[in-house]
Amino acid sequence: MGLWEWLLTISASSGGPGQPFTAQWQYVTAALVAPALIGALWAGIIILAERIFGLRLGGGGI
Repeated sequence: MGLWEWLLTISASSGGPGQPFTAQWQYVTAALVAPALIGALWAGIIILAERIFGLRLGGGGI
């Protein structure tokens, strides 16, 4: 299963029963952007906690 087929499959579940599915860019965008935004938010929270409390939560540096 390719990426496009996977995105169509997860987007299809948002339609109601008996309704035809038409792929819309909002579903594809949400499926790709939402995980990136959540990850960026958590990274920001970890960096903020490290600076406030003087912790090393993010692992070692390069």
